[in-house]
Amino acid sequence: MAFDPESVDLTPIIAAIRAALKDAYVAGGKAKATEVLLALGGTIPAGEIEQRADATITKIRSPSGKAPRGTVPRVLDQMLTDRPGLTILEYEALAPEYDDRISIRSVGNELRRFEGTKYERDRPGGYQWFLKGQKDKGSDTPGKAASDPLFPTL
Repeated sequence: MAFDPESVDLTPIIAAIRAALKDAYVAGGKAKATEVLLALGGTIPAGEIEQRADATITKIRSPSGKAPRGTVPRVLDQMLTDRPGLTILEYEALAPEYDDRISIRSVGNELRRFEGTKYERDRPGGYQWFLKGQKDKGSDTPGKAASDPLFPTL
């Protein structure tokens, strides 16, 4: 007895394949939408979190390559909090470790522009920088926070 392909009803098999393709297409669309939403800084609905736990967020640069407005002061405040008493050149060298979108010259410009209001220099030399009021509370060792366990004061 020979196999006759015309005698086999393929309708349920074709329907199953179409349903599987449709489900895969919908799942792929949801996954891509979630990935785009994450990349743009959005949030994922609660039901999607388990599905996309392995999603990675890639940093998107602006077309101009500049850091978003307000990034330099926030990063500089964090650097001065973490490591008070460094020179402008040292803070410029540290900037890429905090945010690689910041132009290193922006750090020195920000320090000089807001000297006396947000930031202050150690006088008489004037090379070490601090947040305003921080110099009196800070550690004796430049670049080392007073409460840093890696750099205890002796």
